[in-house]
Amino acid sequence: MISATGVNLSKERIQQLLAGLGSESTEESANIDAAEYNWHEPHYFTREQLNKLDDFTKRISKTITAKFAALCPGDFTVKVDAVTQHFAAKVQDEACDSSRDDYYLVFGTSGDTPVGLVGVPAPTAVAWATQLLGDIGRDKDTNRDLSQLEESLLLDAASAIVDAVCEAHPACSFEPGRTLVRRLLPLELKGPEELCRISFTVEKSASDKTEAYLLISCEALESV
Repeated sequence: MISATGVNLSKERIQQLLAGLGSESTEESANIDAAEYNWHEPHYFTREQLNKLDDFTKRISKTITAKFAALCPGDFTVKVDAVTQHFAAKVQDEACDSSRDDYYLVFGTSGDTPVGLVGVPAPTAVAWATQLLGDIGRDKDTNRDLSQLEESLLLDAASAIVDAVCEAHPACSFEPGRTLVRRLLPLELKGPEELCRISFTVEKSASDKTEAYLLISCEALESV
């Protein structure tokens, strides 16, 4: 016998209530269009925070566009394709893939451990270096090693992306590293750490589209 606010409920009555509750919840759940919850990805940000992050990435698109136009004459279109959250362990596994051949530029606040990086796949690195040198046409050997001059120009482009992030929000006071790293992920990550990946494309013409991304600690984006 259970007593609540002076009302006694028999065992039979409790079973009736539970049975009714079960049937109601089943019927209601069938009418709910719910998104599947992915337990393999972190959910660091709330829906409201994700909306603010979306506004932030739109500003990033505009600031990167301006930075690229200043580096290389032409009409650029920068578009953020996806904003996703990942556990550090998954990022490390992907970085260890032998087929990955990216250039990385870390960034962070002055004197502190880096909180993120700019990732530039090898084909994009060759394309950007070619454009910055003013060469006509796309280099067909997209996986070749960059010359010292080309790597210096790529460093300028990656640093400009970090500057663009800082201009997109006043709380982002990041400073780019001084050198590029190739293939080896230059971030010290812990398995459960949560990271935000902002993937974007840079397009100068319909046939000239390149891809790159930002990888930032979710904690470092809280101020955004």
